[in-house]
Amino acid sequence: MTTGYLAALKLNGDLVKPRTECGAFAFLPGDIILFECSNSLFGRLERWALDSPWGHAGMIGRNGLLIESIGRGVLRRDLSTNSGRKIKVLRHQCQDCAAEAAVVAEFLADRPDAYYDYLGLIRWLIPHLLWYKLTHIAWHAAYKHDSRYWCSEFVSEAYSNALSLDAYEPLAPGDLDKSPCLNVVFEGNLP
Repeated sequence: MTTGYLAALKLNGDLVKPRTECGAFAFLPGDIILFECSNSLFGRLERWALDSPWGHAGMIGRNGLLIESIGRGVLRRDLSTNSGRKIKVLRHQCQDCAAEAAVVAEFLADRPDAYYDYLGLIRWLIPHLLWYKLTHIAWHAAYKHDSRYWCSEFVSEAYSNALSLDAYEPLAPGDLDKSPCLNVVFEGNLP
């Protein structure tokens, strides 16, 4: 019996190869993928609060699967689950850092206690975003991290200190786009 991520890749008994390319563009382990907010009412509210078109983040693991923190926790999924969505792919300037981040991401996906951080969103991220949105004053307060992650917090944890972002600030998906260590390598729709 196949267990772990291989079991998730089985379809009718056949091993499904994860998508590792998007047209002429090929994903590399450690690539960060930002997903555009939807055009629904919630998506428009999310875009306003985040002050960014990017509402979700994930990254590519060594096996070509998307690793992300969603409602069920940190998971590995095939990119085809997001077909048609607009994405922006960010690549770290140091491929060794990206490869190491992919290993950490896979480790986090294997942890049974790596749940989605609903409480952190409510107690930390949303209040900070709204405070900044309404006052334009940064709210610097200590953040106590645990083993639960919202999407961009997960990506930041996988990269540890390699992203050169302020650790005391809440990290929204669009904040990843501001790192001087990351280059945009693709922007467009997933086929």
